[in-house]
Amino acid sequence: MDYSNPHHLSALYSLTHSENKDIMEINLMSLRALQLGGGCPSVNYNQLTSTIHLRYLDISESKITKLPDSVCLLYNLQSLRLNNCRGLQYLPEGMTTSLKKLIHIHLLGCWKLEQMPPKLGLLHNLHTLTTFIVGTGDGFGIEELKDLRHLGNRLELYNLRNVKSGSKANLHEKHNLDELLLCWGRSIYDDATC
Repeated sequence: MDYSNPHHLSALYSLTHSENKDIMEINLMSLRALQLGGGCPSVNYNQLTSTIHLRYLDISESKITKLPDSVCLLYNLQSLRLNNCRGLQYLPEGMTTSLKKLIHIHLLGCWKLEQMPPKLGLLHNLHTLTTFIVGTGDGFGIEELKDLRHLGNRLELYNLRNVKSGSKANLHEKHNLDELLLCWGRSIYDDATC
């Protein structure tokens, strides 16, 4: 891949693992969109933090287990796609306080994800949240969905056994939802039914 003049590059789509090595050699400062495909095992997160104008980040099908805290420095990020990151267990806790412009979070097929970042309800601009795992601590309950009125398309709710009596998610007010999956356990493969 030839990146001889990358200074005004606004979008970068890497489709194969072999191309991902070349990304380390370019200046990503002007990027608005970054998609790393082909199941890349890692991303150069030190460079990602210098992409202050990044609006779209897609690292779906990568082998990451944790999205690093440095992603929280992408203050202009609007769309985060992590679909089929089958080993992903954690999202950064600081996402909800620093990524206020997030509109879309795609987490379909992230079967090992253990919990959501705390206080997800602070992301008032969210239109897409494909997966929500109900937790037990403060800021992890289903009531975090209460004020996310713009949610649409598909929403999968897991660990409903953790819902406390009297908790409200106001699902009836989310008129843009087309599909809703309700699971008592952590995944559709648990012994509990969805």
